[in-house]
Amino acid sequence: MKSKVLKFKSLMIVCLLCVMGVMNVSAQLTEAYVRSTVIGGIDAPGRGTRTAPFATIQYAYDQLSATGGTIILLSDITVTYSMTFNVNAKDFTLRSDSPDEIRTVTASGGSISMVNISHCTMTIQDVIFTNPLSGQGVFTLSDNGTIVVNDGATVSSPNGGYPVWFNFWGGSTPNRIDMNGGMITDLGVSIAPPQLYSTISGGTISHLELRDNTDVTLRTGEEGATVSNITMYSNGTRIILDPLSTEPTEVINLSVFNHIHGTTIFSGAGINDATLRAIARQINITAPSGVGAGVNGSNIVMAPSFPVTNTIANTTLSPQGTNAAITGMAYSGTLTANAGYELPATITMTIGGANFTGFTYNPATGAITVQSANVTGAIVISGTAIQGIEYFVSTGGNNTTGTGTRTAPFATIQKAYEMLPAAGGTIILLSDITTTSTLAITGKRVIVIRSDSPSAVRTISANIPDAMFTLTRSRVIVANINVTNTSTSAVSRVFTPANTGILEVRNGATISSPNGGNAVRITNGYGSMEMVGGTINNGLSLQPNSSTSSTIIGGTIDVINIITDRQKY
Repeated sequence: MKSKVLKFKSLMIVCLLCVMGVMNVSAQLTEAYVRSTVIGGIDAPGRGTRTAPFATIQYAYDQLSATGGTIILLSDITVTYSMTFNVNAKDFTLRSDSPDEIRTVTASGGSISMVNISHCTMTIQDVIFTNPLSGQGVFTLSDNGTIVVNDGATVSSPNGGYPVWFNFWGGSTPNRIDMNGGMITDLGVSIAPPQLYSTISGGTISHLELRDNTDVTLRTGEEGATVSNITMYSNGTRIILDPLSTEPTEVINLSVFNHIHGTTIFSGAGINDATLRAIARQINITAPSGVGAGVNGSNIVMAPSFPVTNTIANTTLSPQGTNAAITGMAYSGTLTANAGYELPATITMTIGGANFTGFTYNPATGAITVQSANVTGAIVISGTAIQGIEYFVSTGGNNTTGTGTRTAPFATIQKAYEMLPAAGGTIILLSDITTTSTLAITGKRVIVIRSDSPSAVRTISANIPDAMFTLTRSRVIVANINVTNTSTSAVSRVFTPANTGILEVRNGATISSPNGGNAVRITNGYGSMEMVGGTINNGLSLQPNSSTSSTIIGGTIDVINIITDRQKY
């Protein structure tokens, strides 16, 4: 009898663990399917697939992983209560299962609005949201809520509520709408503080309402946004008019209330009243007594924008051109390398003709940002794209018959380097490599040395009583490799940047000189190092008369020797 009881308890534990396992799997989804209950949707753990979908959008959202994901509608959905999406950074996209099958989400219950969004971003595409209930809306944003409207999406509340409403009573952190396409009808969008800069760059809005110190960028013209009516309340509201072309759009009816002071339409440099009217075809302005009603009147004024120019060959920058940077707005652009090239490791910038270093640039994504206070003149971006030539190296390679491809690699790093053009390129290690002499890297602009996979760290080893690599007038980037000089000589090194040579150390790189001198020795002539990750063992040495400016924002260094007070670090 005791044995049976034990077996029964064990069975219960196993079943409980199974159920917990299923529940855990459901709560880690990155993609969840939803179908109406009348045609097979069920809210239960272990479901969410195309063949076993959930029944409600809310349940599907709750089952997404902490980083969010995508909810895909297999049918039209009726919502009987207000949905709430409020998990911090749990961003998600809601779309139909096909662009050819626009799905509808309709409210039949709830209060105030169908959807409450806070602390996360919701993107909608190929879905129609409709709330036909009297006085009720669709989306309410509060406490860092963001809605992104893409092509195929429609938001409507035909009986009195706002399709999109910023809840200025519902929190202190800013909200945002980004509209790239689709349609928002009826009362349209009501933007109120606190809010981030919102952008209407596509689609159609029947009515846009701005309240108390709010901003919106409106991109009009060919393939841009169409906004029929704009209402501006109270002080400090701003429209940043960013025309994509001078082709006329629909009529804009602009209503001004409450004796606004400081209300501004920002436009491109050189765009005047006549040009604005040509772009919009007609701007009808209604204002109460005492409030200026002209486009250049007391409450609606011009403010300059500035051109953004990209001088980096073999790359494209978006946005760029005459009106890409606007006074009072942060500039955010994305640099993209053309086919056969990689993004530059660093860029330089001038604003209004003066060198400017206060920008941010991510060489992995190409994202460039200039804060609003610094947008004071024309922006010019410079740098050098990395020519995307790759040569492979392996101990089984051949410097005579090899061509440097993965299947016919070279045998030495020296040979791969010699074959690279003046713009540089990438040397990819397929195996560990031993070198026997110093490699002088000179004049080739950017050289990347890495392993063939982030999970396969390769080793370059040497026993050289001097530097393994000298760098002059070149940038060398190392990632996912171990570079070691085992020489016992007091002057043995791994890398020696000099004469404007730059060493860039990235994640996965380890540089060591365990038996001799410093692993990295920056010598005279403006050599420098930039370290964003990786490890340097056995020290970094900054030598006299080098006048270097080195940057270390990540990684690990065991010892730094600064030999003179002339160094910048």
